[in-house]
Amino acid sequence: MSKILHLWFGIIFTATVPVTVGLMFQDFNVAWLSALCGAAIILTAKVDALAELSLGPLKAKMQATIAEATATIVQLREIATSMATVVLSDLMAGQFLWGMSSAKRLELHDELIADLKRLGASQNQLDRAQVEWWKGIGVMYHDKIGHDLHNRAVAAGKTGQEPRLCAEEFGKLRNAKTRSVAPPDDYEEFFKRHNLLSPEIEASINDYRHFVATKEVRRPNAFEF
Repeated sequence: MSKILHLWFGIIFTATVPVTVGLMFQDFNVAWLSALCGAAIILTAKVDALAELSLGPLKAKMQATIAEATATIVQLREIATSMATVVLSDLMAGQFLWGMSSAKRLELHDELIADLKRLGASQNQLDRAQVEWWKGIGVMYHDKIGHDLHNRAVAAGKTGQEPRLCAEEFGKLRNAKTRSVAPPDDYEEFFKRHNLLSPEIEASINDYRHFVATKEVRRPNAFEF
């Protein structure tokens, strides 16, 4: 019974402490030192169990223990995926570490995903962990592309209610309820139709188009405005 508690303490430690440490210190290298400690706890629990076994009559029991160890690794990956989903969602929502730059948030995201890969998470698990994060990146591109739109419209010669109506139409490219945004081509069509497509906006739309195709943010500092 004590070995089972020992084992699950290691799993919980590994799944929760790295996340907390990483967010507190903004450094996932420190966080995953904690993960290694948790992994060591799990390993020693399994070593203790295997030490009790021998070949011959106890071979079946040894095989069952090894199968249990494999199942534990699978469970650990699933727990880590669930924790990463929560962390990335909150990181995007800005609930942790107010004042953190977008570039730093993106850096922490990349470190967390790299650590999940090292843990052996499947592509499906990686994708599940990033669903809300990817939605948030889409919203960030929406905000970047539409930044200062009212004043841009005025500078382009739009008068009266035109700047306000232009901004309102742009706002419809984002669905606040689902946190989803329109595809890149819709943004390009909007700016061309209103004669507002500048080289800067076109570059941002192309960055967004690249993200949709690859899930890669190629200019992390571009979100600071």
